[in-house]
This record gives sequence, structure tokens and C-alpha cells, in this order.
Amino acid sequence: MWPNLNKIIPPFTALCIILFISGCAGCEGDKPLQKVELTPEAKELTIKFKRFDKDLFGADFSNPTVACQQLYHTYGSFFCNFVENDLKLAACQSDSVGQLLVPFVKNADMLETHKEIQKVFTDEKIFNISAELSMVIQRWNTFFPDSIIPCVVYYQSAWNNNIAPLDSTLGIALDCYLGEKNSLTQKLHPEMFPAYQKANMDANFLVADAAKGWVARQARHYYQSKDLLNELIFYGKLMYVAE
Repeated sequence: MWPNLNKIIPPFTALCIILFISGCAGCEGDKPLQKVELTPEAKELTIKFKRFDKDLFGADFSNPTVACQQLYHTYGSFFCNFVENDLKLAACQSDSVGQLLVPFVKNADMLETHKEIQKVFTDEKIFNISAELSMVIQRWNTFFPDSIIPCVVYYQSAWNNNIAPLDSTLGIALDCYLGEKNSLTQKLHPEMFPAYQKANMDANFLVADAAKGWVARQARHYYQSKDLLNELIFYGKLMYVAE
């Protein structure tokens, strides 16, 4: 699910941060970081994109153990994060994880969602999104040339996460971006997914969310909960770099 700010910082502080960032976002000032030319090295980067959603639902689960071994071989820590943290099934290399995954890939609702993802996110749409994300990562590399270049993985999280940034992988859950008016989005329980959250479940926000998620992941070691001013400065920096 989307991160809950109340688990990270007090509600009042979270509200102040949101108001502060919203106010800054409304200022029509220069954005010098966007004017910096990409370095030659960044321009030559080739970003890897993978479709875990297709590989998972296309895997042969007649032998669940072999299917999971193949997925782990291809996706490594991302596969582990998916089964252990998103689905909370079992340790990713345990003997039971394959059998536990079968109900997920055979579930009627999950299969319907998978089909809807393929319908909404056509090859052309994924190509265009990937091109935007490539530019984001190339620009990131321009400012941080020694940092890790993530592999982008599109997947289906069952609405447990929209963006899953790991050390070397940037996961993007396509089921969380089907659109506010999509029938599957509308079916999500309003207590778990209120209207304002559904309004943000649009592909137009995908690239921005991915950028913010990756920046937050890289900056996590710098976070220190001190006082309101430090909170404002820290999250303001994250938003500035992401933009």
C-alpha cells in the first residue's frame, strides 16, 4: 500500500510538510536542475526494463518449485521483495513459496487484473513511459554519476505497493495506475483506498511517483527525525531533486 506518513512522522508534522511543499510547488520560479545538460556518459546509458507481471503470469506453475527458481534467477532480490513483503507468503527461496504462489497466479481477480493491465498498458504506452523513465535515470546519473543505475521492473502488486524502490531495482506496480475511472480501481474498498487516493492512480503520475520513490530510497540514510524545521527541509530537498 501507499506509505503512511503517520508511521514515519507525527500527523501534525506531516500536515505542515504537505502544506509547505504544496506552497512551494505553486511558485513559478526557475528550475535550474532541469536546465542542466546530460553528461555524455549519462546519454550513453542503456536502462534495462523487465516485465515481471508477464513473466509471473506466464510462468509454468505445473512445477511451482521450478517456476519460482526461474523467477528468482531472473529477478533476484525483487522477486524476494515481492513474495516476502508485498504478498507476505514465505522466504523467497523456501520450499513452500512455489505452492503458496499458485493461488495468487490462479486467482480470478488477479487474472482479470492482469488482463486489464495488458489492455491499458499497451506496448506503445509502455514504450513511451520507459522513454520518460530513461530520461529520469539519465538525469539522475548526470548529478550522481557514481550511484547505482536501477533496472526498472513493471509488475502487479495486488495494490500492496505502487512504487517499490530497492537498492538496484525500481519496481512499478501497473495495477496501481489503471486510472481513477477504471472499473477495477472503482471496486477497491473506499476505506482502504479513499477517493483522493484513487484520483492519483493514473498513469500520468507514474513517472513522477517513480522519481520520488527512487530519490527517497537513495536519501533514506540521511533522514533524522528532529523537529519540524528539519522535517520541512528534508522533504523539501526530496521534492526538489525529484522534480
